[in-house]
Amino acid sequence: MSADNAHWSSEGSASAQKHSSPSSWQTSASSGGARCSGQGSYCGSFEWVDPPMCPRAKEVIPGLLKRLNQYEEAVEIAKHRESQIEDLKRKYRQLCCVAFFLWTASMLFMSLIGCHLQVI
Repeated sequence: MSADNAHWSSEGSASAQKHSSPSSWQTSASSGGARCSGQGSYCGSFEWVDPPMCPRAKEVIPGLLKRLNQYEEAVEIAKHRESQIEDLKRKYRQLCCVAFFLWTASMLFMSLIGCHLQVI
């Protein structure tokens, strides 16, 4: 999962207790740790095991994650709207240029016809 489109999960499954990286909600280094997942003491791989969360953390964290997801969605919507606004501004400038060109051409044409009509 990339950092750009990461959405956090608040599901309390057993897999949520083991992480592939040592990042977690813990506040002290002694509350979790690396455990060897193999048979020997030098297995070459490990899993990060977090201790069980307290009941209050289980109440608070899902709400925080939900709010974070809502903020991330709001940011994406705002970026999309900004992009649409910039496109509309560009189209407006193009239309203004075309309108000015057509107005100038019509004025030039009218002045030429006016001069030609006076000659006759």
